Amino acid sequence: LAIDSGKKAHLSFFNAATADLMYATNATGAWQVETVESLGDVGRSTSITLDQTGKTHIAYYDLTNNRLRYATNASGVWVISTVANNGGTHTDLAIDPTGNVHISYAAGNTISYATNTSGAWVSTFLAGFSGGNVTGTALVLDSTQNIHVMYKVDTGLLYATNLSGIWSNTVLDVSAILQSTSAIAIDSANRLSISYWRSPPFELRRATSALGIWTTEIVDSPDWFGIHTSIAIDSVDAVHIAYEDANLDLKYATNRTGSWQTQFVDAVGNVGRYNSIAIDTIGRVHIAYFDATNGMIKYAVK
Repeated sequence: LAIDSGKKAHLSFFNAATADLMYATNATGAWQVETVESLGDVGRSTSITLDQTGKTHIAYYDLTNNRLRYATNASGVWVISTVANNGGTHTDLAIDPTGNVHISYAAGNTISYATNTSGAWVSTFLAGFSGGNVTGTALVLDSTQNIHVMYKVDTGLLYATNLSGIWSNTVLDVSAILQSTSAIAIDSANRLSISYWRSPPFELRRATSALGIWTTEIVDSPDWFGIHTSIAIDSVDAVHIAYEDANLDLKYATNRTGSWQTQFVDAVGNVGRYNSIAIDTIGRVHIAYFDATNGMIKYAVK
């Protein structure tokens, strides 16, 4: 999910029935849905962002050809290119102020970073793990365009950055739930926040670099655990997290009042998967998510 300056929503998603990459927006006032690519099994592990002119950029995985793909409508029509031919799952992307694209992605037991800053796509290997696969990545840029990547492997939650001029990797938590999704966001002071599930005990946590070192705190601690979580930070640097809870409901947490407050967004049963949260220019919260019971994508605004 991405929100434009007019507070309109833009979604990328995988249509499991047709194995296509899809794009939806309510920019005209009503939801419009279109197919971006349908050649083979494409559109898995999709992520979306908007540039400063409001144009759409999407990274996604082409399972048929085991490659990372990128699509944009910056020219007025969808233009698609191949970023890498060695995998491309668990993508995330960001656009810098000059319009360059930055993508994190996994390929089996490795994590890489790709950019077109030089005019052509160039990938950089960040880390590899002999003991298991990468199960998630997320990427943000800071105010000076340094890269910050969160990723999950079978041994826990890790973080990579080129802040010092070279890439370095840090272990944040060795108890992160392996197959859960995690997310990263950055505030106006370049302080990072990561939302993730941890076990044992089963807890939704936020890891933050706000004190100059990484610390973690409990956001919610249900009896069981959820899988999917996403995070956003608003204009006053308050943190907002969407997540699937123990009962497969969609919940929302924020620390805007100074302490964590949680509430249900949708609790009709088996909802909340693949959630994505965003904050618009007036501070409203937008969440897109999958209702597995009814096989549909839903959209909530507060």
